[in-house]
Order: sequence, then structure tokens, then C-alpha cells
Amino acid sequence: NKWFHHDSWLSSKGICGWYGIRCHPHTKNGNVHDDDNDGDLSHIELPRNNLQGLIPLELYTTFPYLQVLDLSDNGIAGSLDDDDETMISKWSSLEKLNFTSNNIAGSIPYAIGELTKLKELYLANNLLGDTIPQSLGMLVKLKHLDLSGNSMKGTVPYEMGRMKELSTLNLAWNGLVGPIPHEFSEMQTLVTLDVSHNNLGGPLLSELSYITYLTILRLNDNHFSGEIPTEIGNLVHLDELHMNNNDFRGTLPPELSNLEGLGKLLLIVLLSDSGPRVLHILNLAHNYLEGEFPPEWTEMAGLQQLDMSYNGLNGEIPTFIDGMKNLRSLNMAHNDFSSSIPSAMGSLYKLEYLHLDNNEFESSVPEELGELTNLKKMALQNNFLTGDVDDRICKLVDELFLTQLSVDCGGETPAILCDCCICHDHEPIVHLNTVDEP
Repeated sequence: NKWFHHDSWLSSKGICGWYGIRCHPHTKNGNVHDDDNDGDLSHIELPRNNLQGLIPLELYTTFPYLQVLDLSDNGIAGSLDDDDETMISKWSSLEKLNFTSNNIAGSIPYAIGELTKLKELYLANNLLGDTIPQSLGMLVKLKHLDLSGNSMKGTVPYEMGRMKELSTLNLAWNGLVGPIPHEFSEMQTLVTLDVSHNNLGGPLLSELSYITYLTILRLNDNHFSGEIPTEIGNLVHLDELHMNNNDFRGTLPPELSNLEGLGKLLLIVLLSDSGPRVLHILNLAHNYLEGEFPPEWTEMAGLQQLDMSYNGLNGEIPTFIDGMKNLRSLNMAHNDFSSSIPSAMGSLYKLEYLHLDNNEFESSVPEELGELTNLKKMALQNNFLTGDVDDRICKLVDELFLTQLSVDCGGETPAILCDCCICHDHEPIVHLNTVDEP
């Protein structure tokens, strides 16, 4: 009675007519069900239904032809190997197993590798620990694997590289260590790879560039080090690239400008369309990068979010930055950029968030920034800017969407005069990430 939906359960009606239950065809013509005539179960789908307690033993032993088991978003506890770690192998007909967002603890049984018909495996947001079993590499038909949001530890097994039909792989928010296995480069059908929020480290594999149809690559919040491989620029179908909060060093690779995505996708089966793929998000914040803004990056016309904050970058902003015409968010804060803010930045008409604070910019605030009528936040404090803020910029505050405009207009002798700004006293610049730190 605590279930949200339990229509016909435990009634006189045949089990194939119960809520969330589907059966294999069992009439002569092969495609008509008789709900009052029990058949072999094919689907048990009871997501978000307030199920509580342990996985009943009968669920393993009673339905040998079960193809889909979806008990996600419930309150199921216990483990997948409570009674016998080989019990899970009885689900040999399963093609989809979804236990996402429950309270399942313990480890993933080694016997899961015997579910060779599995195409989808979702165990995210549980309490699973121990290591990822090497036997996962036996699931060669798997297309979607999500183990995120658990407490998995140890290294990522190289055997996973055998899953050559995999389309999405999510190992985020665990405690995994070590490098990304070289064998991952053999997963040519991979479209989404998320290993963020772990303790993975070492140099980033240049062989990742072999996974040519990647559209989402999340490597953020790990300990990857060394230089960013220039070969990443070969992933021309990337839509999102997250590399922030790592230990990358060296300069920004000009080759990333190749991620504009000029070609058309041929792998229509894996992706939803065959049109051009353009990089929209590039996040390199909180690393140890140095050097200048590559002028080639200004050709990335499709980029919408660029975050390179908290590094040791320097030099000038290229004067032709207006080529990045679709930028909505630009964060270059906490670096060593210098010279003047280019007036061409006033042509980035879609810009909503602009963070240039805590750098070494000089001269005045360009009046052309008053053309950015979509701006919601602009941070320019802790630079060496001087003069008056133009009335057109203040008009963005008084009449449009700009709710936060921060400059160095505080103190007894303000560097900037502004009646519409949030005023800061100029403070010495302190970089949390510098290239000299270990």
C-alpha cells in the first residue's frame, strides 16, 4: 500500500496485467497478450514507486527470461551479492538493468560479466564500494554504462576497453585513482566520457583523440598533469570539454581552435543529427597554465562558454576576439593578462557574463562595452584601469539587465569614477594557482 502505483498487484488478474509488468508474447500469432494468462516475464519497470527493502531472492531465480529490470529511484537497500555473489548471473537474458538512485551497498559482483546480453547498465547514485570488476570488459554489447555517484576505488580496469559498442560511459563522483587506460582509445563508438570528480592522474592520453565521435568529455576535478595534448584538437565533434580543476601546465594549445566542428557527422546511428557539431563549452579553470591567449581561438565562432580563470596566463586579449561572436560567458579572472581591454569586445553582443577581474589590464574601460545589451554581470576590479565609466555602460545597469558591475572605484583616491558600479578598493593580486607551485 506504500507503493505509489500498484494497479492489479496481488489480484486475481494474471501477472502480465499488473502495473509495471510486461510479458513475452505467448499466443499462437506471437504478438497478442492475454493478461489473464500468465506468461514469461520480459519487463519489470517500477521506477520512482517508493519501493523499500532488500532485493528478494525470488527476483533472481523466478524469471529466467527477464530482459528489462528498472527499479530506479526507490529505496532499495542491501547489496547485489547478499546471498551469493553468483546469483546475479541468473539474469542471463537481461538487456537493461537500472538500479539508479537507491541505497545498494557492497560491491559489484564479478559474475556481472556473465550478463553478456546487457546493453544498458545503470548503477549510479548508490553506496557501492570496492573496485570496478575486470569482468565488466566481458559485456561487449554494452552501449550505456553509468557507475557515477558511488564510492568506487582503485584503478579503472583496462579490460573495459573491450566494450567497443559503448556510447556513454560515466564514472564520475567516485574515488578512482591512476590513469585513464590506453585501451579506452579503442572504444571508437564512445560519444560521452565523464570521469570527473575522482582522483585520477598522470599525463592525459593523447590517444583519446582516436575516439573521434566524442561530443562530451569531462575530465574536471581530478589530478591530471602535464601539458594538454595538442591531439585533443582532433576531436572536432566535441560539444563540451571540461578540464578545470586539474594540474595541467604549459601553454594553451592553438589546436583547440579545430574544435569549431566544420564537418558533418556520418555516424547517424549514435548521434541524434547529422549536422555540424560545434564546441560550446571549454573550461580550463584552476590549473597551472601559462602563456598567451592563442589568436587561433578567436575563430571558434560557435563557442558559448569559455573559462580560463585561475591560471598564470598573460599577454594581451587578441584584438579580433569579436570572431567569438556566440560567447555568452567569458571568464579570464585571476590571471596576468595585461594591456588594454580591446574595444572589439563590445561586438560580442550575446555576452551575458564577463569576468576580467584580478588581472593587469590598463587604460580606460572601453565605451564600446555599452553595446553589450545582454550583460548581466561584469567584473573588472583589481586591475589598473582608470578614468570614467561611460554613460552607455551605466545605462545597461539603469535600464537593462546588468545587475552587477564591479570596478576599482573605492577608497580615498579611486582609480575609476562610476556612479552605477559596485566599488572595490584595489587590492594586491594573489593567484591561488601559479606555475611555480607543485
